[in-house]
Amino acid sequence: MRFLNTILLILILVAVCAGGALLYFGKLGMQSGPQVGTGIEKEAEAAPPATPIFLALDPFTVTLQDNHMPQILYLEITLRVADQTARNYLIEYMPEVRNRILTELSRHSSSRVQQTDGRIALAESLRKAINAPYPPRQNGPDVMGVLFTAFVVQ
Repeated sequence: MRFLNTILLILILVAVCAGGALLYFGKLGMQSGPQVGTGIEKEAEAAPPATPIFLALDPFTVTLQDNHMPQILYLEITLRVADQTARNYLIEYMPEVRNRILTELSRHSSSRVQQTDGRIALAESLRKAINAPYPPRQNGPDVMGVLFTAFVVQ
């Protein structure tokens, strides 16, 4: 009888330990499954946005023709580029970049660039002119935006 009680006690202890282990590892497995998915999502959400890369250009002074009389445009431009490679590309070709900007500015009238939609159109035309490839390269720089940091028409 004593032998049966000992075996019964051992079986009960084994069952309790097995149940506890199953409960512990079962909860741990449940927690680690969703945490893996949410951990990746949290990392994506927690990752700070990429730092913007800007390239400030020396000021431009251009004479704009209008129906009445010529006016002077003083303009400071900062370019927002996609990455450091595009920034280095523009620095390397800076004389050509400035020439393209001056050529594009001379195509606009002072009455047009003084309007909000005219400035938006000017910024877009400058962006397109700057993004064109510079020979002998096949691809142009990736300029995302043209920002006017000073804009005076006299």
